[in-house]
Amino acid sequence: MVVHTDDSKRQFHFRTRHGEISMEVHGNIVVGRFSGAISSNLTSKLASAITDLLAPLQGTPWGYLSISNLAEGATPDAEQGLIDALMVGFKMGVVCSAYIIHSPVAVAQMDRVRKACGATDDIRDHLFSDEKSAREYLNEKIRAYENAQRQTG
Repeated sequence: MVVHTDDSKRQFHFRTRHGEISMEVHGNIVVGRFSGAISSNLTSKLASAITDLLAPLQGTPWGYLSISNLAEGATPDAEQGLIDALMVGFKMGVVCSAYIIHSPVAVAQMDRVRKACGATDDIRDHLFSDEKSAREYLNEKIRAYENAQRQTG
């Protein structure tokens, strides 16, 4: 496994022979890129690295964009690591999420992961075919959240 973390750019990258995960912070959007078969080896690294990556965002509204159009899906034992990572995201203040996923298996898995973390809406409400529209959606949701906070604050 190759592990690359770069604190100055707030990103990390993990790779195995069969799959790959990287995450990077772009302003108030965290972008996760998943490809290949996502194993428990990868998701355990993700769950442990994500807290440090998200720490600077705590206390500010942010969104999550999963670009998983090259992902085949997660191995059954990897789902718990995805749940752990998503729970960290919820605890660290994520206010919205968007997904670019083409594999029906990966869509179903991510819906299960979201529901295990307490999400009540359907993942299909958060699926996009391209990065531009997904980012526009996230920015709109973050602005709406900020406006609502100002009105109640």
